Amino acid sequence: MGNYYNIAFHILNDRVLVKKQVFSEKESFDVWQDACVSVDDKELRLFVDDQYITLNRQYIVRIDVRKVEDPVDKEFKRKETVNEVMKKVSDWGI
Repeated sequence: MGNYYNIAFHILNDRVLVKKQVFSEKESFDVWQDACVSVDDKELRLFVDDQYITLNRQYIVRIDVRKVEDPVDKEFKRKETVNEVMKKVSDWGI
């Protein structure tokens, strides 16, 4: 079973490119590959925020991977919380 991750590509000029909510079933240190459209020896190609981006591998300083909550579960919990609040308010007679 896979998990969702936010993957941050740190580039030499102190910029950070973040790909959010990437689903992967790979091991933690290989998850960054699922954020890429394609990978070769010299470049990583990504699609982030409706943009196609090519990163030269020699300028990538670090890649951070952070496990995040499943977006479907997160939305379900949010709706559940709202329903609980509405029930409480309605019980108070407001």
